[in-house]
Amino acid sequence: MGSEASDHPTRSLAPSPRDHVQRNGLFLRHLHRERSRQREVGVRLAMGASRGQILSHFLVQGLRVTLAGCVAGLLLSAGAGHVLAGMLYEV
Repeated sequence: MGSEASDHPTRSLAPSPRDHVQRNGLFLRHLHRERSRQREVGVRLAMGASRGQILSHFLVQGLRVTLAGCVAGLLLSAGAGHVLAGMLYEV
């Protein structure tokens, strides 16, 4: 049994330098987006928008992105399913 475990390559649990660079990049992108949103909220408040208006603005903005992603995913998966079905019947 011991030899079976050594036959399979194992991945190191320690993160690689590439993982650190990717995480730092994602963190900095998130930080930049957060700061720009804080400024946007401040401007909206200064112009007289209520908390509800600001909240609904950001919720609608997020829902648009989510809906676009869902539609794109459905279209791509339908296309991929069609291609794979064609490949299956050609075999």
